[in-house]
Amino acid sequence: IRVSWHEFPSGLPLLEALNLGNVDLSADVADTVPVFTQAAGAKLTYFAREAPSPTAQAILVPASSPLKTLADLKGKRVAVTKAAGSHYLLIQALAKAGLSFKDITPAYLIPADGRAAFENGKVDAWVTWDPYVASAQRQQNA
Repeated sequence: IRVSWHEFPSGLPLLEALNLGNVDLSADVADTVPVFTQAAGAKLTYFAREAPSPTAQAILVPASSPLKTLADLKGKRVAVTKAAGSHYLLIQALAKAGLSFKDITPAYLIPADGRAAFENGKVDAWVTWDPYVASAQRQQNA
């Protein structure tokens, strides 16, 4: 067997590559990415799973932000990776606050671009996963 490793910025392009036959096997794709991919018509086979890690994703704001509750996101620009687990987290968090996705302005960005937008104040909040969560907490005081 010849093995080659390929790095992807998030689970969505990884599963697109899998669906197109450019990758034979993928691992460690967040909870909702396969759901979004299957909704788009992809044929996937699951052969293993891991335990949930609910603290591995977060909605981040700068420590100095006036945003303190989920309801405060109304009308705000929020960075999120489209069709990732963080996208689903944002949808559910907004619903919990009585808001819909239409109540915010999403900025669909891959994690590296989301981090840059967050660091530079181009977005009011950033929804992402570890290790980006831990990094933002330590380096940007999110």
